[in-house]
Amino acid sequence: MIQYCKIRKKLNTAIIIFGILSFFTLILCVGSGGILNDLDSALEEIEDLEKKDLLNTPPPNISSIAKREIALVHNSAGLKQYIKGVEKSSTSLTNCLIIFISLFSFSLTLRIVVWLFL
Repeated sequence: MIQYCKIRKKLNTAIIIFGILSFFTLILCVGSGGILNDLDSALEEIEDLEKKDLLNTPPPNISSIAKREIALVHNSAGLKQYIKGVEKSSTSLTNCLIIFISLFSFSLTLRIVVWLFL
């Protein structure tokens, strides 16, 4: 009986930890997707400005994100490289989310099995 209580407590702890990690990783994944969308729209604006040869003196009606990226990376090639880095981070976050959800599901399944058979 004591062994059952220890196993149950450990599984409950694992469920809580992996549930919280899954939740926060999901929030980070959604946020990184929004960042990628903003960067893609800024890239389109910057490429349009480069075609019109207005990158050095951008018009005031461009988005604040495009203005910030022009100040940070100076051209579309630098922004493309930055977007690739953000995509790698986003992929890593997605992989972590899959792992955390799998561990959460596994812990929950084990907890149910322990509850049913012990």
